[in-house]
Amino acid sequence: GGGGLPPHAHPSPGNMGLGFTFSFDQASGYWIVRRLKEGGFAERSRQIFVGDSILRVGGNELRGVEDASRVMSWISGQEGTTVALELRGRDGQVRHVQGVRGGRAPPSAPAGSSPHRPSGF
Repeated sequence: GGGGLPPHAHPSPGNMGLGFTFSFDQASGYWIVRRLKEGGFAERSRQIFVGDSILRVGGNELRGVEDASRVMSWISGQEGTTVALELRGRDGQVRHVQGVRGGRAPPSAPAGSSPHRPSGF
């Protein structure tokens, strides 16, 4: 543990995050959501809140991982792709959130408004 400011986490070019900033909390060993970006996925989903502890990202346990770039590499990815998050709110409740990278929440089209096409996976 050296002095100095912790590095700021930035997604690499072409990669999109989930619309929030976070920082490492030495006391708990967890990454904490610090700010929601306006219009980003986190804010619009209303499932991610300032003060949440990030427990897991896509199956990766975050506790004790202090490398911001590593955490950011798990959170960020191609726009429109999804990542599973496990968060613990300040009330102690654990929530599972399916995050969509790039800020735009998936369009909630009314059922039956468009013909069903097989997905391209």
